Amino acid sequence: MQIMAKILITYSIIFGVFANQAFAGKTGRDLFGEDIKTSTQRIQRTFTQRPQQNSIMERGISVGEISSTGEEFYITYRPSLGMEILNCVDKSSFPLVNVGLNLSGNGHKGITQLFSKEDVKATVVAPFMQYKDETRFSTEQMTIFIDGMSAGAHRAVETAIYLKQNEDTKNHNVIVLRYGDAKTFDEVAVNAIHNLLEKENIISFHGEGDKIVEFMDMDRANSSIGTRVNFSALESENYRTRVSNRTYTCMEPGIKGILTSPFSQLFISGIGLNSGMLSFLTPELWELHQPITYSELCPLAFDTHRKK
Repeated sequence: MQIMAKILITYSIIFGVFANQAFAGKTGRDLFGEDIKTSTQRIQRTFTQRPQQNSIMERGISVGEISSTGEEFYITYRPSLGMEILNCVDKSSFPLVNVGLNLSGNGHKGITQLFSKEDVKATVVAPFMQYKDETRFSTEQMTIFIDGMSAGAHRAVETAIYLKQNEDTKNHNVIVLRYGDAKTFDEVAVNAIHNLLEKENIISFHGEGDKIVEFMDMDRANSSIGTRVNFSALESENYRTRVSNRTYTCMEPGIKGILTSPFSQLFISGIGLNSGMLSFLTPELWELHQPITYSELCPLAFDTHRKK
C-alpha cells in the first residue's frame, strides 16, 4: 500500500506540472526569433495598411489594430504618420495618474496626454472579452501580446498598464514588444512598470544610431524599459540598398533647401524644434527608423540575445 501511495503521489505531482505547463500562457522567456518575426510583420501591416476593421482608436484616430490566433491575442500600435510626429515635440513630464493610469511617475507629455481609458476599453478590452467568450479559452491559457513601434511603443506600455489594472484582464499574461523604443517614462514610472508587468515580459529593440528615437526621449529620462536588445542596421544589405535608393525617405534635395530657408527656420523654432530636425532628412537615419528594417534584423538579434 505504501508503494502504491508513493506511485499515486508521484503521478499526481508529474501530472500537475504538465497540466500547469499546458494551461500556462507565455512569458518573455518563452519567445524565440520566430515570435519576433510575426510581431514585426504585424507592425508592418498596421503601418502600411490603414485598418478598416478591428481598429484601435485614440481620440478619433486609428492608431493600430487587434488580431488573434488561437490562444494568443494581439494588440498592435503603429508608428506616427504625417503630422502626428508633432505629438512627440512636447517632451516634458506628465503624471500617468492624469490619464487614469493608477501608477506613480510620469510619461512623455506629448504622447501620454492622448491616452484614453475609454478608447482602450472600447476598442481593445471589449473585443478581447468577446474573443475569449467565443473561444472559451481560460484565463490561464491566453497570452496578450502588445506590439508597438516608435510612438506606438509608448502606447503599448500604457495599454499594458491599463490591462493589468482592469478587472477583466489583470490576471492574463501580457507581453510587450517594443521597436524603436524611446525613453518616454521617468525612473519612478519605469520601476513601477517593472513591478506591475515584470521586466522579462517587456522586450525593447533598438537600432544602433536611431537618432529619431533619441529625439523622442523625454526630458531628464534616463531609464529604459524592459530587456533591451540592440542591433546594427549595417548588417543588412537590404538596408544599405534602401539607403542608396531612398526607398522610404522620399525626400528630394529641394525639400532640404526649403526647410533651411530663414522663414522655415523661424517656423521650426516657433513650434519648439531645432535645426537638428533636419538630420531626419538623411536616408541613413530615416531608412533605419522604418518597420521593415526592424523586421529584418530584430528576429536574429533576439535569438542571439537569448544565447548569451
